[in-house]
Amino acid sequence: MVIDERELRQYLTTVADQAGAPAFTADAIADRIRRRRARITALVSGLVATACLAVAIPVALSGTSAPPPADSPASLVRPWVVVAVNGQFKVSPKERPAPSFAVTPGAHLTMVVEVTVPAHATFKALWLGIVGNLMTSSPDGVPELHPMLNAHTHPLLGPGLHKFTLHWVVPATLPPGARRGLSLGWTSSQPFPVKAQEIIAELVTRRT
Repeated sequence: MVIDERELRQYLTTVADQAGAPAFTADAIADRIRRRRARITALVSGLVATACLAVAIPVALSGTSAPPPADSPASLVRPWVVVAVNGQFKVSPKERPAPSFAVTPGAHLTMVVEVTVPAHATFKALWLGIVGNLMTSSPDGVPELHPMLNAHTHPLLGPGLHKFTLHWVVPATLPPGARRGLSLGWTSSQPFPVKAQEIIAELVTRRT
């Protein structure tokens, strides 16, 4: 049998009238019942929260994350890149880090970059050049490269292989272990409008 709070209060009041002055009034007992209910509710809520946390923590500590969907804009328009520096070929992977090439200060480099535009994608523009520690771009989205080694803005680059030959002299003043990046920037119009820039190769001066 379930007695709600109003019925309990009426019952306690009747008993109090019959028994004389009670040690506890009906209001005090009802208030104690309400406080006990509140403590029980808080305890249950805490147990639920702890259970949820126990489920969430192993996922966070596992250090794994789901890969981007295969049909996401970044995946569909990211080109496949192969870089050659003075005849040494290396593939630029989709994940970091970029391949590294040892170079000598003052050396003349011939760099061949093969860019494969994905199927169904169209590149409106493509830029290749050298960057330092940071990649920046102008307000109109053009990468700030020092120097700019290639700026292809016409015609559009459709799906397939496109090859670019670049020439750069490694500054003779660079100290051993200095790093410069070969940067690729592009904009696409199909299937999604995307502006992107990334390091496709690291050029590291040799240590003597």
